[in-house]
Amino acid sequence: MARAFALLTRGRPLVATPFGTAEGAIPLAEIAAYCGLFGITDPDEFVPLLRTMDEAYLRTRAEQAPPHTKKKD
Repeated sequence: MARAFALLTRGRPLVATPFGTAEGAIPLAEIAAYCGLFGITDPDEFVPLLRTMDEAYLRTRAEQAPPHTKKKD
C-alpha cells in the first residue's frame, strides 16, 4: 500500500485556493489506472484504504502550511 501511495501521490493535481495553490486529492482516475496496471483484484478494499491515507496526508500538509495560507475560522 505504501508503494502505491508513493507512486500515486506524484499524480495529485494542484488546486486553486484563495492563498495560491495547494495539493489536491489523488484523482480516482489515477487510482483506477493503478489498479488496472498492477492487477489490483479488490478495489473495494484498496480504494478506501488509499483514500484514507490520502486524506491523512492532506490534513498533515494543511497543518504544516504557513499561517498566512490557512483558512481562518
